[in-house]
Amino acid sequence: MELNKELNKTATESKSKLAATIKENNKPAFWFLIPSLLILTLFTFY
Repeated sequence: MELNKELNKTATESKSKLAATIKENNKPAFWFLIPSLLILTLFTFY
């Protein structure tokens, strides 16, 4: 459970960083965000 909490915290932090990156330079970060969200989702459920 502790590990899961840590993973969720890390995931949330990286999402925030990604959001900031997207605001700075829209398109390239957007194409990085989609796959990373899919990967994070997979890790969350497996």
